[in-house]
Amino acid sequence: MSNPARQARRAFDPRLLEGSIPRSLFLLAVPIMGANILQVAYQVIDAFWVGRLGADAVAAVSVTMPIMFVLIAAGMGFAIAGTTLIAQYTGARDHDMVDHVAAQTLLKTEEPISKIRGRLFDYRGVQLIPTFHPAYLLRNPSSKRDVWEDMKLVKSLLNSHPQNR
Repeated sequence: MSNPARQARRAFDPRLLEGSIPRSLFLLAVPIMGANILQVAYQVIDAFWVGRLGADAVAAVSVTMPIMFVLIAAGMGFAIAGTTLIAQYTGARDHDMVDHVAAQTLLKTEEPISKIRGRLFDYRGVQLIPTFHPAYLLRNPSSKRDVWEDMKLVKSLLNSHPQNR
């Protein structure tokens, strides 16, 4: 914590730490409720349009939806676990561990994000280029140039892809 930029940061973000606990819980729950409402709306609209194709089509959607829900729930569970660890380390001001958990959660690597950013990775057949989170850039404006270089690399990879020509 000898970095002056880190010491200059405010001690905490008061929006969720001050006031009543039910209010804070509600503010945290609103995005989750919104996502669930959108998921239900998707299912209803899907059933309506697929229903025009016949009973067999509706049956196929009805069988695959629980499978999709289990996969989505598993993905959300890992995402929430990673986010929780990141939040705990952020609260403890242990930014090295924040980098470590963020990289390990997705890429299964022991290296922190500061060491792997700007490099090309393969995640289940999808090319990834890790870079810093926008919130990190707000706290560390000097890293914007690194992210700009990462974005130029992404653009060059997209331009070199045969489908984008």
